[in-house]
Amino acid sequence: MRRAPEPLRRAVAMLALAAAAIASMATTAPNMTTTIDGPIASGVLTVDADHPISVQRVTVTVNDVAFAASGRVSVYFSRADESAITLTVVPILSAADQGRSGIPAGGSDGALEIPPNSPASFELDCQSPCERSFRVFAQASGAASSGTSVTSGSAAWSVKGSLVYTGSIWPSGAGMSFRVDDPIAVGGAGRSLSAELPDAQITLDATHPAAARLVEVRLAASAVPSSPSDVVSNAVLQVSLGANIPVGTLASSYYGVSFRQVSPVPTVASQLPSLPQFDPFGGCEPGSDCVRTYLLTARWYGSEPETIDWSLHLSQIRLAGGAAAPGSMQVTVLRSFDITGDPPRRLHLEGDLTITPGDGDSRSASTEVAVVVAPEDPAAVWPVPYDMVPVPGVVRFETTLPPSATLAPGVIRYQDLTSTWLPYNSGGDLSPIVGAPFADEHPDPAGPLTFKVEVGVDQRNAALTAPVTIHWTLDIDVYTFDGLPRIVATGVPVPTLLP
Repeated sequence: MRRAPEPLRRAVAMLALAAAAIASMATTAPNMTTTIDGPIASGVLTVDADHPISVQRVTVTVNDVAFAASGRVSVYFSRADESAITLTVVPILSAADQGRSGIPAGGSDGALEIPPNSPASFELDCQSPCERSFRVFAQASGAASSGTSVTSGSAAWSVKGSLVYTGSIWPSGAGMSFRVDDPIAVGGAGRSLSAELPDAQITLDATHPAAARLVEVRLAASAVPSSPSDVVSNAVLQVSLGANIPVGTLASSYYGVSFRQVSPVPTVASQLPSLPQFDPFGGCEPGSDCVRTYLLTARWYGSEPETIDWSLHLSQIRLAGGAAAPGSMQVTVLRSFDITGDPPRRLHLEGDLTITPGDGDSRSASTEVAVVVAPEDPAAVWPVPYDMVPVPGVVRFETTLPPSATLAPGVIRYQDLTSTWLPYNSGGDLSPIVGAPFADEHPDPAGPLTFKVEVGVDQRNAALTAPVTIHWTLDIDVYTFDGLPRIVATGVPVPTLLP
C-alpha cells in the first residue's frame, strides 16, 4: 500500500477546506422552493498495475442552523473525464466506520457508479447533528479478475451539495462543508476479496405462491480486521421481476420480496440489512470466523405467473492490515424452501348478505371473517423463524345472484373484498378474484386476519325496490413448504348488516 504523491495530497487538502457560508431570508411565497447550493470539493485518484484500486473518504457535515426548517439535503458526485477507470461511491455504514455515519440513500440505496457527465446523487436522511461519510473508489479495468489487462491512469471527481426548502421559510445561515481525506492506493495480492451467488430464478404462480432461500455468508478469521476502518465490506442484493423491474428499498418488502437477517439475531435496528446494499460483516469479532445467515422470501402477486431473478454479490477491500487468503469469503444457499406437490388445505367460507331498499346513491351489506393462521403442530421445530416465513396461501372470492333474484333495469351490483393486509377490492368488476395472495406479510401470531366481504348496489340510475340476497364464497388455499412444518388457516364468519 502507498500514499498519494505529496503535491496531490496538498492539492486535495486545500480543496477539502472549502466550506459554504450560506445566507438566506424568509419569504411569503407559499409555493416557493428554495435551493441553497453548498460548496464543491474534489479529488484525483490514480491507479496502476501494482495498485489497481485507489480510494478517498469524503465526509459531509451539515450545520445545526440548516435544521431550523424542514428541508432536503442532497450531495452529488461527478466526473468530467471518460477514462476506462471505474469510479464508484459507497456510503459508509455506521458499523464499518464511525458511529455518527448513517446510511445515505442513493438511487439504489447502495453503491453508485459515477458515469461521465452525469452525477451520482445521494439524499441524506439527517437530523442535527448531521455528518455522513462516503468512499470514492477508483478501480482499474481487470482489477477484480485475474489474468486480464490492467489500465493505469488517473480519474478526477468532484462533489457538491444542496439544501432544498419548500414553504414560506428557510433558515438564515444554513450551510454544509466537505472534508476529503488523502487518497490511499491499494495493491498486492489478497487486498480484494469477492464471492457471489450467481443469478438464480424463483417462479411463482397460483399453485406455488411463495418460496424462501436460507443464505449463509462467511468470512474466515484471517480476513476479519482488527479495526473496522481497515476494510470496506459490501454486499449487494440484486432482485428483478420478469419485466426486469429493479427492486428499490428492500428494508421490509417490495413486490413480495423480503431479505432478513436470521442469525445472529439483530439486537438493534442498525444491524438490520438496509437493502439492496449493506455491510454483512459489520461487528465481526477479530480472531474468529464471522458467519451470518439471511432468509430471502418471495410471495406471489397477481393473476399471472411471475419470475423473480436474484443474486447476491459480496466484496471486501482491505485498506490496512495483512492480506487475506483466497477463499476467505464465501456465500452459500444452505436450504431452499419451495412448495411441495401436496394439495393445499382449503378453508371454505360462504354466506348470504341481504341488501334492503333505502335512500342514497348506494345500498350495501357486509360481513367480517376472522382467519387465524398457525402451525398445524404447535410443537413443531422450525429451521428458520416462523414469523419470517410467508404464508403460502391464495384467495378465491366470488359473489352470485341467485336465479330467483332479479334487479330492476339500471340497478348496478358491485362487490368488494378487503383485508387488514391487502385491498382486493374488485369493485364493479363482478368476475371472481382468483389466486390473489393471502397475506402481504406473516400474520401476527397474537391476532387474526380480518376479511371484510361487502356487496351492494349503485342506485344512481335506478333504485332498489325490494330486498335482494347475494351469495358469497371465500376460499383460502394454504400450501406446504418442502422442509417446513405445515401452516393451516381456520376462520369463523361474523355477519354484520350495514344500513
